[in-house]
Amino acid sequence: MKTFYMAHPFSSRFVIREIQVMLEVYGNIKIGNPFYDSDHNRQDVADIDAGRTDRYEKLDPDTLVTNDLSMINKRDGIIATVCNEDFCTNNIFKKLWYKLIKKPVVSYGTLMEIVYAHQMKKIIYIVVLNGHEEHPWLKYHATKIFTSFEYLANHLAEERLRCYGRKEK
Repeated sequence: MKTFYMAHPFSSRFVIREIQVMLEVYGNIKIGNPFYDSDHNRQDVADIDAGRTDRYEKLDPDTLVTNDLSMINKRDGIIATVCNEDFCTNNIFKKLWYKLIKKPVVSYGTLMEIVYAHQMKKIIYIVVLNGHEEHPWLKYHATKIFTSFEYLANHLAEERLRCYGRKEK
């Protein structure tokens, strides 16, 4: 069974968590999510979700980055999400506003994780939801780019069938 690290913007963590389960079933893979499945206690995420602290408050960069890179090293590859704010938020008013202006979400961590995984020669699946799937930097680093999670799920299901020696009907 292949294992993957799920790289995605912090603001998309609730949506991605649901998608993660679907991908694990379709692809017969195991996915580690740095916000919920870290080998190290991510009390910062629990505190932010509970409203006890702000996003970057009390974060030690050395610990955070080292732990995330360790998770990537232990896996066969990463699944990275590049998206717009309308995908990432649960607030309907924000969704409507961002849909109009197509505000991109820049996840510095996700971009750094893509480059790191490439340097480590990992499998890199990038799901690009903001229309920039032809960007040269993404194409250079990706093993394969998808424009939806459905396409990725189909790809993983096909890979699973190939592993078991079955052909599609």
